[in-house]
Amino acid sequence: MLVRCARGVYAAASAERDVVHAARRFTTLTCLSACHAQGLWVWHQPFPPHVVRGDGPPIPGVILHRGTRDPHEQVADVLDALVIAFRCAPPREAIVAAESAVVQQRITVEDLTAAFPGQRDRRIRASIARIRDTSQSLPETLARLALEDVGLTMRPQVRIEGVGHVDGMVEGLVCEIDGRAFHSGPIEFEEDRRRWNALMELGIPTVRIPARWVLANPDAAVLTVRRALAARGG
Repeated sequence: MLVRCARGVYAAASAERDVVHAARRFTTLTCLSACHAQGLWVWHQPFPPHVVRGDGPPIPGVILHRGTRDPHEQVADVLDALVIAFRCAPPREAIVAAESAVVQQRITVEDLTAAFPGQRDRRIRASIARIRDTSQSLPETLARLALEDVGLTMRPQVRIEGVGHVDGMVEGLVCEIDGRAFHSGPIEFEEDRRRWNALMELGIPTVRIPARWVLANPDAAVLTVRRALAARGG
């Protein structure tokens, strides 16, 4: 029923591997490892896991961050984990996790910005400023960030009369990021075709990009959008 991880620490057999890994070393899961355990969007779950501890020697098998920790917590809270993620992880990875926390209303952009008041933190504050509270999925956020990185602006979750909300628009081009989980059922299939036909009747060009492409390489979204814009003279 229970597994003894360390002295005074027990886990259910179904406990997440990284949380058990941290508990065995008397550390707390942090950075993107904690974000994943907290149910946030994480593009690439780090391995080995990232943990935090105040003092002591290096620990094999983990990425160790120095800092304060609650000895009764095996997973850092969302804000603390994101603060370390913005200092440790690539910007896109940190923005994705933070954006999901904002969308889930677990933190605010203001909370996160206030954690980086220093002059040397201006690049991190610039990354935080790219967070939007309207994104519906990790691939949608990744696609938007990739387009922004090449100078294109994707307006997320635009409402079009007779169609509904679309994932985004880039210079008058509708950009839909299609994930199999939300588009494979018969009702979803028919609704997608209705929306497609409605966009055609309105004369609005549309590209549909599989979420799997974006997760594998966000620049695939950039290439598809650029080709569509070029084809219509945009």
